[in-house]
Parts: sequence; structure tokens; C-alpha cells
Amino acid sequence: MNHPNLDGQWQAQSAELAGSAFPAEVTKTIFLKLSGESYEMQNDRGTSRLLEGNKMEITGNEGPNKGKVFKAIYKL
Repeated sequence: MNHPNLDGQWQAQSAELAGSAFPAEVTKTIFLKLSGESYEMQNDRGTSRLLEGNKMEITGNEGPNKGKVFKAIYKL
């Protein structure tokens, strides 16, 4: 599987949780920093794994999302 290099800081363009969209004013404050298989987000840190079809799985290891797994979709 050949994945793009996503290392760097990214700003969310849209976000939803449990089927509910975040308001635009909240979404514009969401930044995700990726480095290899690690991520940082505001007060959260953990691992990220790229999956087939522009999908990503993010697992919190530190912070309020410790132990939680989030599915994400990215578009370049």
C-alpha cells in the first residue's frame, strides 16, 4: 500500500462526531500535527495509522482522548 507523506500541520475543513457536524467556528480551530505514526492535537497526543482509501485511524495515548479510537477521512 502506497500512502502519501502527511507529515506536517493540517487544519480541519470539516468535522463531525457521532453523525453531528461541528460548527464552522469550532472546526476552524482544529489543527492536527502529524509526524510519522504520531499525532498531536491541542492537548492530545497519540498514534495515527493511514488506511486504504484516504482513511486514517487516530488513537489517543495522552490527554482527554486517551484510549479512544477515531476514524478520519483526509482529502488532499
